[in-house]
Amino acid sequence: MSTGIGIGIAGGVFQTRAGLASGGGGGTLLLDLYGSGIEAAYSVRKLSSSYAGSSIRVRRSSDNSEQDIGFDVDGNLDTSALTTFVGANSGYVVKWYDQSGSSNDGVQTNSSLQGHIVFNGTIKTQGGKPAVTQDADLGNPSNQFLAVSSINAVHNFIVFYQPAVGGGRAYYAHTAGAALKHDGFRIDYEDGVNPRIDGVTNIRTDYVLSEVKSLSGTVTSIINGSTDASGTANTLGVEALMGYPTSGGGIVALMQEMIFFGSDKSSDAAAISTDINTYYSIYP
Repeated sequence: MSTGIGIGIAGGVFQTRAGLASGGGGGTLLLDLYGSGIEAAYSVRKLSSSYAGSSIRVRRSSDNSEQDIGFDVDGNLDTSALTTFVGANSGYVVKWYDQSGSSNDGVQTNSSLQGHIVFNGTIKTQGGKPAVTQDADLGNPSNQFLAVSSINAVHNFIVFYQPAVGGGRAYYAHTAGAALKHDGFRIDYEDGVNPRIDGVTNIRTDYVLSEVKSLSGTVTSIINGSTDASGTANTLGVEALMGYPTSGGGIVALMQEMIFFGSDKSSDAAAISTDINTYYSIYP
């Protein structure tokens, strides 16, 4: 009797039917399928079958001990390990690991500038999935951020939730030296979730998959599958994640996934968005 699994051979390696459908490489995770041109990838789920590291490194408030938190057998953040480590305390994010293979991790060693993922023993979530968070639970989030080296960010996919208008500025891709300016293009979510593109700002307060691409001098913002705005682009460079590295700004937000490509992914964008939305259930 047939088991219905099905096998074949691709590249001299036996593959399941799922592996053959994914292109013969055997991997079915997002970066296995669409990872060409990847610059950096941060997530609360596993994005690449070849990635053997953890998702985040967490510091617990009780004694400032730190521990890497990886993934469970299904590729989700290992919330059991997270709960066991943090207990009834709060858990701050020291590092968000880059799953692209470039080791461009987002790091914050200053405890006063760290966002969190556990508050008083409760894991912060959005849509039922864990979220790296900046909010009022742990005081003013103005200076909470993760620092990274420069990334060639051309086509980006970002999943987060901002619960209220007026939550501040979320600089997910910017030139640090221009942090107090509004010239040039940054993925600058100004009092809402839509990028500022030469002054174009629309206010939203919902759960979004934000796709932003900078191609041939034009930036296009696509929110939850629909084109939102476009404008003149300058060079995109990523030097800070999920935050604002100077006083006077900040964001109230829950972050779950940030994927930065250094090349045009338009041909794969629909499939990438579908993969992301299927996992997080962001929009219909």
